[in-house]
Amino acid sequence: MTTPIQSSTTAVKTPASFVALLPLFVFLGLFIGAGLYFQSQGIDYAFYQLPSVIAILPAIVLAILLSKQKINQAIETFIEGIGHSNIIAMCLIYLLAGAFAAVAKATGGVDATVALGLSFIPSNLLLPGFFVIAAFIATSMGTSMGMPLLRLHLSR
Repeated sequence: MTTPIQSSTTAVKTPASFVALLPLFVFLGLFIGAGLYFQSQGIDYAFYQLPSVIAILPAIVLAILLSKQKINQAIETFIEGIGHSNIIAMCLIYLLAGAFAAVAKATGGVDATVALGLSFIPSNLLLPGFFVIAAFIATSMGTSMGMPLLRLHLSR
């Protein structure tokens, strides 16, 4: 009869800390703060003025600096995390959705979809109809850009 082998590695429990959430709050503060600032200045598409990719950079630096690992190990852990197959798949989906959106807009697909939708929607249901059209466009593009594209088309 064999005895089970005990693992010599045990999980070290570290106490939860509010400090671990600071990078998230830095990102949200920068992104939402910039959006609210640009909105108060009356700039169109205020929340698109500071790209989220730029707003996340200080949060990433803060997260690496807050790590209890040595700086090289913290960067290596970060790179392993962003190199995970799920993250790569998400980035590819985002890139392909952007390419699809550009092609759909360049070929007139967005304009045709809006015109088709508006031809079927009765005038007393325009607001819910705009929502349905925007949801269809956003779903087909795989992004949240349906409503801004619809707004852009309707403003012409």
